[in-house]
Amino acid sequence: MTECSHSNISMVKDGVFITHPLDNLILPGTKRKHIIRWCGELGIPVEERAFTLEELYTADEILVTSTSHPSMCAMELNQKSVGMKNQELIQKLRDKYLNEIGK
Repeated sequence: MTECSHSNISMVKDGVFITHPLDNLILPGTKRKHIIRWCGELGIPVEERAFTLEELYTADEILVTSTSHPSMCAMELNQKSVGMKNQELIQKLRDKYLNEIGK
């Protein structure tokens, strides 16, 4: 699993934010960079590693992020319900975002 055409896919599993490491196939997304920083500020562990489609099915949360859509949690993957298991962590990241943009 890598990314969409103009957004990054990341996941949360067991309280860890997991995102693919940057390389020639991965968009160095601005929002991705900020989420990694916010995780550090909040004490949320970050792993930059490749992950599989199978891992996404068991993720606590799946995030699709881009500058135009700050944070969208996926609720369905290939017509199967996914994620929505750690909304508290997602809310902390959303609060950081809103605080930073001044809302």
